[in-house]
Parts: sequence; C-alpha cells; structure tokens
Amino acid sequence: MITALLSVIGLAAMVVPVAVELAAGGGFYATVSDDKGALFFAARGTHVAAVVAATVLMYQPAVTRWLAATAEHRRTPQRVTTST
Repeated sequence: MITALLSVIGLAAMVVPVAVELAAGGGFYATVSDDKGALFFAARGTHVAAVVAATVLMYQPAVTRWLAATAEHRRTPQRVTTST
C-alpha cells in the first residue's frame, strides 16, 4: 500500500506534469520551479530524492526484521507488576 500510494502515485504526481511540460518545450528550471524560485526548486528535488530513498530503504531486510519484532511485541501481553 505504501509503495503504491507513496512511490507510484505520489511520485508520478510530481514527475509527470514536469515531464509533459518539458516535452512541450519548456525550460527545465522554469518547469521544475513553477516560477517560485530556487528554494522551491531545491525542495522539490529533495522531496523526489527522499521518496525514492524511502522506497528503496523500506524493502531492506533490516526493516522487515524490525517490523516483525514490533508486531511480536504488540502481540505479547505485557505483565504489569506492582510493588507494595
């Protein structure tokens, strides 16, 4: 679900309009920044890189082990002890 929503649909929503505008002959910087300046350009590039990195990292074996351990911890009833 995360892959479909975040990595496919979310990334496509950011990349496809830019690709269409570039194919129509728009300039790269003007297309990517939407005339909002260098800060928006940097933020958009960082966002795209973060989504790609998150997609790659969420399929690492360590993440699977951590999620399995967290799920096991939630299933195991915790003993409550009180001292008097």
